[in-house]
Amino acid sequence: MSSLRSKGNNATTNGNGFGDVVLHPSLQKRVDEVLEFPLPGEEELCELLKLYLDKYIVKAGERKAGMLSLFKPQPQKIDIKGITDDILREAAAKTDGFSGREIAKLMASVQAAVYGSKDCELNSSLFREVVDYKVAEHQQ
Repeated sequence: MSSLRSKGNNATTNGNGFGDVVLHPSLQKRVDEVLEFPLPGEEELCELLKLYLDKYIVKAGERKAGMLSLFKPQPQKIDIKGITDDILREAAAKTDGFSGREIAKLMASVQAAVYGSKDCELNSSLFREVVDYKVAEHQQ
């Protein structure tokens, strides 16, 4: 059992950062309800990838409503080439075991990789490269 980073060492996990969290008995008495949030399945992962693709890639560079947005620099518009439903399903299969938060961070990393490229273009090879990197990072 590995300790969570908290004062007093009051909670532990099963060692991989996921799964059951075991609270110290003094804290268990203070919890009335316990809710389990299982990890998303492959279909849910695909939907999350689409959601965050839209948020971080498709809508990147769009001007936000409001007067103050006129004075803020806008991010560059991202060109998307070759990102199909099949590629997203492939990524969903590779990311089995990821949480919704990890999918959001993966897509933020895709956005960063695109902005770090010279032509601000997301293509299938760059997308796969970032997904493979994040999957390898997840498995460590």
